[in-house]
Amino acid sequence: MPSLWLIFLYLFIKNKFLKKITIIIFLILSIAPTLPIVSTYIEKFLHYNHKENYIMNLKPSYILILGAGADKTGKPYKENFKRAKIGIELSKKYSVPIIFSGGEDADKLPNFFELNEDDYIKEVESLNTYDTALNLKKIIKSSDRILLLVTSPNHYRRAIITLKNNNFIVKIPNNNDYNFDYNYSLIPTFSSVSNFNNHVYEILALIWYYLSGKI
Repeated sequence: MPSLWLIFLYLFIKNKFLKKITIIIFLILSIAPTLPIVSTYIEKFLHYNHKENYIMNLKPSYILILGAGADKTGKPYKENFKRAKIGIELSKKYSVPIIFSGGEDADKLPNFFELNEDDYIKEVESLNTYDTALNLKKIIKSSDRILLLVTSPNHYRRAIITLKNNNFIVKIPNNNDYNFDYNYSLIPTFSSVSNFNNHVYEILALIWYYLSGKI
């Protein structure tokens, strides 16, 4: 946490003015992660909710559900079920098949729902978003298929850029299909700290993808 480093730095600062600035920055960094409004604005950036990214009136070719991992027993995390429910509803709406992409979670997730084998495709070799983009090329033609992406809101930017860089046409659900519920409250909550940490992780992942040439 940056605030912890500031405490360490404060001990070595002798200038009184710099000490005051350090305390102010420490307070900001300590309080900001607890405020829902801060996490919301970061999430809106990561959501990548530009008008051109929404599916609008187009019909997708596939619903792409990205995996969120599994626990030690192999059971998919709760986030997977949330994504799957949304993806299945979208599949029914557009009458198109689903692609479950990920590792063990993508392999097991369809078993928890009443789906016909013709309704979905499993891509189970991917361990991350970049892997998904590469492995999808083995399954579908990237140039003439529209993928309707279902993932966590804060993961959309990285996923969209990664898929587009691999020549996929990718869109996100319209607001009436996926309720992106933003919280603009100024009242501190424990859940905001968790959300903030998740957003920081995603920002670091974006930076890593850029520096490593994946996007």
